[in-house]
Amino acid sequence: LITSLQPGEGKMQRITHKISPDTPPGTYESILHIGGAEKKVKMIVQPNIQIDVTPLTIHFTGVIPGESYYAQLSFTNSGNLPFKVPDIKHVNTFDEDYLCRALSIAIREKGSEGFSATLDDFTKNINKDMADWTIAKLEESGKILQPGESTQLHLTLTLPKNVDSNKDYFGTIRLWNKTLSYNIKSF
Repeated sequence: LITSLQPGEGKMQRITHKISPDTPPGTYESILHIGGAEKKVKMIVQPNIQIDVTPLTIHFTGVIPGESYYAQLSFTNSGNLPFKVPDIKHVNTFDEDYLCRALSIAIREKGSEGFSATLDDFTKNINKDMADWTIAKLEESGKILQPGESTQLHLTLTLPKNVDSNKDYFGTIRLWNKTLSYNIKSF
């Protein structure tokens, strides 16, 4: 950092001072050496919720109505606040062609009747073709991880009974600000 000032002159200068990423929120004082002199500085550390999850995409094979699928995830609290592993209840699971199929059928059957009739039929087709909720559970749900702490999460996905074993399915699970994607390929 090199800067020069005339008497009475002020100047904003950016400086970098590294602290541990798990430093708790608060106001801290430190000493910086600037131009051969020690200067006391105040730093305000803001709360930061940050997690890391791997993998972010998981794959399964064999679509079986009512079947449970299992995966293990690595999970780290990279922020500076304790983090509670969320309680996931259910998620949507979609067959990979549901939108294309629903729209194609609607256009073929109602397209000549105009936009509203086509959109109404499209919505009905989605509703008719949509699977019920997939049950998602994390065995470690409710566990508190301290800043810097890591753990293994054990995920169970249980498909609804109205999935079609001849179709491929996908879905997402939100874990705070991370999105976990899953795919289940038919045999």
